[in-house]
Amino acid sequence: MKCLLILFLVVFAVGFSGSLEAANPFSAKWDTPFGVPPFGEIELEHYQPAFAEAMKLHNQEVSAIYRKRSAPTFENTIAAMDRSGAMLARVSAVFFAMRSSMTNDELEAIAKEIAPKLSKHQDEILLNELLFQRVATVYRSKDSLSLNPEQERLLEETYKDFVRGGAELPKDKKERLKKINAE
Repeated sequence: MKCLLILFLVVFAVGFSGSLEAANPFSAKWDTPFGVPPFGEIELEHYQPAFAEAMKLHNQEVSAIYRKRSAPTFENTIAAMDRSGAMLARVSAVFFAMRSSMTNDELEAIAKEIAPKLSKHQDEILLNELLFQRVATVYRSKDSLSLNPEQERLLEETYKDFVRGGAELPKDKKERLKKINAE
């Protein structure tokens, strides 16, 4: 009987923790007209776990790009980068829209806590040498690629984002940049 009670408690705890995850509106597909965020369901406590999960997923997506063994191409590097980070973009869009339109002390506290994490996350991408090598390889071969104007612009902007983000800096300057960005 005691084992049955323990088993029930474990199953209940696992089921309950899973329902908390499902209770976060950012973890589900939005069944709203035009994919509008379900603002009525989003609570302050949803933002930080959503940001953490979104950055984790984005890191996995980016890691899959720079760990590819195949030669860098527009599709497997630039387009893949463009497609990555969808959840982070969604969480950020909602959070920063709410912060700019309906700010309060709680949103400001979350922003103060999340800003250095977002900055670090961005630095990890833009200062990733393996990823930048792939981007730069595609960029250097842009004249031999048959890209349409939209693809050319995406390639140009992606490359500029990396360069402006410090990708070509020496290692010591990258470390300094990371510290400045964290502040």
